[in-house]
Amino acid sequence: MGFILIVPLLLLSGWIIYSTWKLNTQFFSGQYTRTLMKLLVVGAIVGVLFTVAVKYSFTAALQFYGFPVPVAFLRTELGKTTMTELSPLLKCAATAANFLSGLALALLPLKVILTLKQFKAESRVEP
Repeated sequence: MGFILIVPLLLLSGWIIYSTWKLNTQFFSGQYTRTLMKLLVVGAIVGVLFTVAVKYSFTAALQFYGFPVPVAFLRTELGKTTMTELSPLLKCAATAANFLSGLALALLPLKVILTLKQFKAESRVEP
């Protein structure tokens, strides 16, 4: 059941990271490599935070650990607190999805800018 959310998130994040790298190297001859590397460092920090440090709750009785895919749930019922974690395979996939989504989130502005610059350059070319 968890793979319904995890697999598309992994694919989308991977596509954003790969296509940003490809835009930089193919169409712009690596002139944005320094910016890309800085954003990758920021994205790695955000990815680690998404994986390790993010904790949020919808109610006082239910807390989630990890973002955007929760890897653990903390429930409080009648004064008793229980921690429920995902199975090891799902937890590993969710952790990877959380980390890659942090990387992709940091690279998304650069991807949008490079894509717009590419389209602008292509529209200037007259046949």
